Amino acid sequence: MESKVIIKETSPLCYLPNGRLVCYRKGEIIVMNNGKEEGHFPIRISGKEKVLGWSRYATRLLRFGVRAAIALDDEHILLSKGNTIHELDLTNGTLSKGWFCGEGIRPLIFTEVKGIKGFDDGIYFGGYLGNMDKKPVHIYRRVGADEWQVVYTFAQGMINHVHNVVADPYRQCLWIFTGDFGKAAAIWKVTDGFKKVERVVCNNQKYRACVVNALPEGLLYATDAPFADDFIYLLDPETMETKELKRNCQSLFQKELMFKLGKKDTFEKWQKSVPHMLAVIRTAKDNNVDIYA
Repeated sequence: MESKVIIKETSPLCYLPNGRLVCYRKGEIIVMNNGKEEGHFPIRISGKEKVLGWSRYATRLLRFGVRAAIALDDEHILLSKGNTIHELDLTNGTLSKGWFCGEGIRPLIFTEVKGIKGFDDGIYFGGYLGNMDKKPVHIYRRVGADEWQVVYTFAQGMINHVHNVVADPYRQCLWIFTGDFGKAAAIWKVTDGFKKVERVVCNNQKYRACVVNALPEGLLYATDAPFADDFIYLLDPETMETKELKRNCQSLFQKELMFKLGKKDTFEKWQKSVPHMLAVIRTAKDNNVDIYA
């Protein structure tokens, strides 16, 4: 079946439990249903974004727009805008006052943790910031509307920031991917409610990743190294050995990749989606992509 573009230059954000796709485009949240725009919710943007938002370079450098989101249910989503996390009601467009993460801090990706032994269920994220001095970096959990708590802290000198917190129901643990160089580019295994946080591999750009999926076969992830080729790897959690699957893929840190991986629950199913997935990735411009159906 031939694919066609259904919406252009849009940032896909998350799926709702009912299968609808939530996107962001130039000051509004859009809900897509079966390839059609079903709902529009204006998001107030700054004067700077109104003037410079047309430039993909300015958008990336200044972190304009909604950068991350996750569904709470069919009618509510969390979204990250600037350094504040808001909750949006999709029934009436009400946007909460928000929770301020801290100066220069934001989530790169939200993660739902559910049914992992030793961990409280909830939405988690790790602090993403410049942090060249490697100041302490926190992991947060949502405890209520516009309310978050710190559940773990990486000490001074350990990392620059957190890329992703990954829930792994197959091995009953969490994995934390951090950046950016040297020992800070690492994968950490977390068990027993953050009582044990172990750096299992590090010091190589092949461990610098943002988009990760836990599968029965291992951890499937895409690297995001600015000074090296990008790859898709499958990591064996027992041996910590990596298998290279794809090379020289452009802009692998794109949310459409997360959507494709998120819809696949085994490696075999994922393999069948690769050709179309890479075709979508090649159209990417910063966070904005053309979405196909």
